[in-house]
Amino acid sequence: MKKKVLGVCFGHQLIARVKGGKVGRARKGPQLCLENITILKDAVAPENYFGEEVPTSLRIIKSHQDEVLELPENAKLLAYSSMYEVEMYSIEDNFLCIQGHPEYNGDILIDILDRVLAGGHITEDFVTTSKATLEKNEADRKFWQKTCKNFLKGQAS
Repeated sequence: MKKKVLGVCFGHQLIARVKGGKVGRARKGPQLCLENITILKDAVAPENYFGEEVPTSLRIIKSHQDEVLELPENAKLLAYSSMYEVEMYSIEDNFLCIQGHPEYNGDILIDILDRVLAGGHITEDFVTTSKATLEKNEADRKFWQKTCKNFLKGQAS
């Protein structure tokens, strides 16, 4: 049995690079926000860790300035967004990689934004725009938690 590896953010990028993909600075710029990603429902099967109802999109908190530019040869794209072509992918049945942070909540994002602003790395306008993404929605954390647990336990739903 192969070990299960869940790659989140830098792990998502590192696994892609180690497995032969390409990683670099995000072509459309960094992200510190809540964002919808589009799930490729057909790609999720047969090892569906999402559950009976695979959503068309999920909200996730993003905090990164690099992205996977090209997937490894044997990787399967599972999700994308308007900002990035590779939001989530799998390799065989033992790697599941997610660009966003399924473990983050809005409070964590606000703390990161405030610290990065205080360090002079982003503008007040960037912070205002990013915080606005949290006003009407929150991350789908329970769904992400279930999906990650199902994957790590090897339980397709």
